[in-house]
Amino acid sequence: LQEKDLIHKLFKVLAPRFQPHPGSYTRLLQIPNRDDLDRAKMAVIELKGNPFPPLIRPRRDTEKTLLNQLLKGYREDMERTAAP
Repeated sequence: LQEKDLIHKLFKVLAPRFQPHPGSYTRLLQIPNRDDLDRAKMAVIELKGNPFPPLIRPRRDTEKTLLNQLLKGYREDMERTAAP
């Protein structure tokens, strides 16, 4: 930790909060790349059970993925062959 006053919070507030929970205590979410000089990839680490509203994961558009396109073509072929 860079800030010495946060050590107290880590051991007195956060550690007891996560003691009864099995598994991971954090969630990693990618956020849009920076638009300034380096366009670096960015992410946010979110503590589970924090008092703030949860970050919303952006939904991926999966309609155009290869698997979904193949399934769509298969369904269309099956409908064509099933219809007399």
